Amino acid sequence: MGNIYSINGPQPPDEWLSMSNGTTSAFIDLMALAAGVLAGNDGERLLAVCIAEEDQSVRGIGTVGFELSELPWDKDRFEEQRSFMLRVTEAAASGLGSECLGYVPDLGFLKPCFDKFALMLEKMTSTLTLPKNAAQKQKTVIPSGADFHAVRSTGYISLASDA
Repeated sequence: MGNIYSINGPQPPDEWLSMSNGTTSAFIDLMALAAGVLAGNDGERLLAVCIAEEDQSVRGIGTVGFELSELPWDKDRFEEQRSFMLRVTEAAASGLGSECLGYVPDLGFLKPCFDKFALMLEKMTSTLTLPKNAAQKQKTVIPSGADFHAVRSTGYISLASDA
């Protein structure tokens, strides 16, 4: 079994990003690390947390595919957030943060996955319809005044409050 990523709802299979479990693990590790390094505000941190939550070692093998529309997009800041996710994808494809991993990811093998993910992000519009379960992800709270440290190789995010 593998994992399928799509933009929103039923789409033709050629518009999906479908990855094996091993490829997904490396993809999510790299995306979570890059998002943790690049996140600069609470909206970006929330997106980073949602990506890190897709860790198969926590959620289960073959269970982490999602629709991009399920991410906690803020319709008023959609273009800024999409730009952030495109930067994250580019940084992940270059291996940003990969020195934290206990393995060396094959960036050449993963490149088509990052390219497809970026293409899917570019196709998204601010008028997208969020499915019901997106509201649950939007309830994730980033502590006020949090100092967002980094995503560890396990895909977890470390937050430390100023309080």
